[in-house]
Amino acid sequence: GINAEYMGSRLRRKMEEEQEKAFEKYLVDKIKEDLQREEEVNKEKRKLQTLMSKRTLEENLERKRKAVEDQENEKVENIQLMEAYIKLSEEQERQRAEEMRAREERIQKMMDHSKNTVIKEHDQKEKMLVQKLKKWEELQERRMQKQDQRQQMK
Repeated sequence: GINAEYMGSRLRRKMEEEQEKAFEKYLVDKIKEDLQREEEVNKEKRKLQTLMSKRTLEENLERKRKAVEDQENEKVENIQLMEAYIKLSEEQERQRAEEMRAREERIQKMMDHSKNTVIKEHDQKEKMLVQKLKKWEELQERRMQKQDQRQQMK
């Protein structure tokens, strides 16, 4: 009976050892599996972080490019506004010069007209004076003739 008991206890111990080994292997496999899963999760996280970093970098670059483009557009717009302002100023200056020339021309015409009017009036007055003088001379001449005739009659 001892032998059977001994064999039974050995068998039991062997089974317990095998069970323990199987349980340890299960635990080791489970730990390995967990570590592997954790490593995969970490890889995914790193991949995601890399993607996010790339996306952030690309967004920053796009934002910078857009800011530079906006600055360039603003410069171009400012240059166009300055050119338009200069053109407008030049046009206003040209119009002022034209108005000044036209005003001077009108003044000159008025002065010429006034001068001509004064000359005409002077000429008319002179003609009238000459006519009056002629009439007076004619009148004087007739008087003298009458006087001469009277004296000859005497």
